[in-house]
Amino acid sequence: MTAKMKAAIFVEPNRIVLDEKPIPDVGPLDALIRITTTTICGTDIHILKGEYPVARGLTIGHEPVGIIEKLGSAVEGFQEGQRVIAGAITPSGHSHACLCGCLSQDGPRMKYGFKPMGGWRFGNTIDGAQAEYLLVPDAMANLAPIPDGLSDEQVLMCPDIMSTGFSGAESGKIRIGDTVAVFAQGPIGLCATAGAKLMGATKIIAVDSVHARMEISRRMGADHVVDFSKTDVVAEIMRLTDGRGVDVAIEALGRQETFEAALRVLRPGGTLSSLGVYSKDLTIPLDAFLAGLGDHTIAILNGRKRTLHVVGIALSPEFIYALGPWDIMPDDRRFGIVWMSEKTLAAAYDLTGAFSSVALKLLPYASESAVIDQLDTLLNRYGGLGAVGRKDQTSHAFLDAELKQLEAMSRILPPIFLLVAAFLVNMTLTRLIALEREQIGLLKAIGYSNMAVGLHYLQFVSAIAVIGAAIGIAAGTWLGGGLTRMYSDFFHFPFLVFRIDPATYLLAVGTTVVSAVLGAWQAVRGVVRLPPAVAMTPPAPTQYRQFLVTLYRALGRISQTVTMV
Repeated sequence: MTAKMKAAIFVEPNRIVLDEKPIPDVGPLDALIRITTTTICGTDIHILKGEYPVARGLTIGHEPVGIIEKLGSAVEGFQEGQRVIAGAITPSGHSHACLCGCLSQDGPRMKYGFKPMGGWRFGNTIDGAQAEYLLVPDAMANLAPIPDGLSDEQVLMCPDIMSTGFSGAESGKIRIGDTVAVFAQGPIGLCATAGAKLMGATKIIAVDSVHARMEISRRMGADHVVDFSKTDVVAEIMRLTDGRGVDVAIEALGRQETFEAALRVLRPGGTLSSLGVYSKDLTIPLDAFLAGLGDHTIAILNGRKRTLHVVGIALSPEFIYALGPWDIMPDDRRFGIVWMSEKTLAAAYDLTGAFSSVALKLLPYASESAVIDQLDTLLNRYGGLGAVGRKDQTSHAFLDAELKQLEAMSRILPPIFLLVAAFLVNMTLTRLIALEREQIGLLKAIGYSNMAVGLHYLQFVSAIAVIGAAIGIAAGTWLGGGLTRMYSDFFHFPFLVFRIDPATYLLAVGTTVVSAVLGAWQAVRGVVRLPPAVAMTPPAPTQYRQFLVTLYRALGRISQTVTMV
């Protein structure tokens, strides 16, 4: 009778059952290990949900720790009863992929020795580790002895989590002195952080929001930890790198937003190392991917198809705000600027030596108007349309107008808000003092000085002003970051960093408090001037005077409707 074992078996999406299976037979190069400890990986969750397809009836799991139960006849270097682990990636050890270091793409039975993800077999193409026994193929290439003194729990992360995290750092080709960002600090991300440190990175920026993970990340080698729930990750990493970007970004979560953020924080020519398991197709933003450098694209030049090789992207000052013919707004889907060598473009249009536009840089002492006049005279016979100075150039003029508009708003709106706030403080405090008039009189009668009473209300107003300033700072920082991102996306700047200037915040708090105190001064001044006896009596009725408009209406010269308006 065939011996049986318990195993966690995939039946269908959202259903894994614990059932019996035959204990595997051992081939010459195999090893049968009795599982003593294993764990559940995030990939197993993807399999359970049906996000990663595997065959029905497969035993899942790829993180085995156990004892060798039986060895194949050709296996050397190990012995039965020995404690071992086996890697989640179990290559043959002799394919072309293995010989060039691509163990995960092992394809020993393929024509050229490569197979996509062929090295991942446990719980993917053969029965995995969540069972009482596991058959390890090509045992001499895939078993590793456990040193004496280490428990199962201490080595459990080695088969997959630690090795995957380390491989992310290795795939990024981190060099001594590099700056590295690691997105997500789960177990694999933490090991990627440790791997980056071991490979010589001198600045490591970790990204997560779980406090416990962030603390462990610092212990694993992170120099900075960014909480993505509290700040714009891309802007913060660009600030930490002074706008340069990172040499290597490691994505260890497997989501669109983290993959895109990892792209956006790379310096030009940087490397993205992706470790996450993605449950759906990725969308790569054009600007973050730098227009697909190295790609080929087809263009129609002078009525003929030409193949162009994309080698880089550029943002020229005169084309930041690039308008196509008859357009009033930039439309990247219909119009763009392509930079080519003069020789190639001239040959394509049979216009060697010709040009359609020219940009000149003037020396500091040169007269712009004189240069424009000479250019117009020189180019008029060639059909020149007239030279313009920088201030009238379309792109510069639009950007300059936009910046001036922002500057004008920053100068006009704050005083208006502060005046309105001062007015409201004055009205509110005046009414409050009127309600507390009797208590003020009593306080003065029992010995409280005018200064003490006045300071009480000024401190009250100052506290309100500080709270309001704090709320304003938080809202302003959020809006400032959003506006910066909007301008960066609209104008396709490589990066536009929103910087927090403590001096500006201090000035804002000081100005807010001063405005509130000035608004309250008239009301407080009235409190200070009241003698105790007068303060304890009701205020005298307000005296009203006829307004000029009322007098004119009384004479019949202005209608009642106009007066109300």
